Amino acid sequence: MRYFKYILLIALFSPLILMSRTVLVEGEILWNDNVISKIDDLNSRTFLSFDDAKYDEEKGFLPFLSKQLNLGSEKVNSVSIVNVEFEDVVDSQLKGVSGIDFIKNDIDLKYRNATSRKINYGDIIFTPILYNLSKGKYQRIIKYEIQVDIVSIQSKSSHKKSFTANSVLQSG
Repeated sequence: MRYFKYILLIALFSPLILMSRTVLVEGEILWNDNVISKIDDLNSRTFLSFDDAKYDEEKGFLPFLSKQLNLGSEKVNSVSIVNVEFEDVVDSQLKGVSGIDFIKNDIDLKYRNATSRKINYGDIIFTPILYNLSKGKYQRIIKYEIQVDIVSIQSKSSHKKSFTANSVLQSG
């Protein structure tokens, strides 16, 4: 009886394990000079900039990186950082930068699953700059490797619909 519980657990969870896979997403971030945007004749804003940056208006236009994965009949189950390379940011590069108050002391890695035009995709999102508490400095990511665990989506239409062979309207 004791082994029955283990066999039952293995039987329930083994399909989930068999239907999952891992993908490694890696890349480099090419940082640019800060961008200065004029608001009006007297005011302007300074933004951190890198290739393919998107900006979060709710976080003072702090830039973030978004990597999209086409998944077919799968979805992202979890994400984790495997490897990352940093470089220190010179203090003068951060002077007056918009969104600096929202920089955390760790990498804020997130994901979301979505569907667009009947295609499933996963979106991996993170802000590639952090404040290193032990060094007392801001650091930005220049290379990264992210492990993405992907699982198969169970089909919602697993039951068959039955239809009659003859129509009632056929005979009038």
